[in-house]
Amino acid sequence: MATLTDLGRRFTPLTEPDIDWLHALVSDWQLLADLSFADLVLWAALRDGSGWVALAQMRPTTGPTTFLDDVVGTRAGAGTGPSSMPRTTRRGSAGKGIRNGPAGFPSGASRSPWSAGARSSR
Repeated sequence: MATLTDLGRRFTPLTEPDIDWLHALVSDWQLLADLSFADLVLWAALRDGSGWVALAQMRPTTGPTTFLDDVVGTRAGAGTGPSSMPRTTRRGSAGKGIRNGPAGFPSGASRSPWSAGARSSR
């Protein structure tokens, strides 16, 4: 299985300090996934800007998972892929969290209604 470091180096323009910071970020995700009863997925922009790659995923131990399969390493073009990707694209360009409406949920899925991402302090 590919690691966050491998995927970050291969598909994204992230630097080593960026990747180290993302490791520190996702190290706290189990508690967040459990408290929110939600899967957390870290999407990063592809180097060529053509879409996104899933670098990390954390599943809650407190409830059902949204994704039946592991999404780490999955690539999605801008505006395609999982239903949250267009919102992620908007979130990445707007620099703010975006509240997903009910239409963003697959039927029967139970997950957090917030799309938000990490933002570099640079």
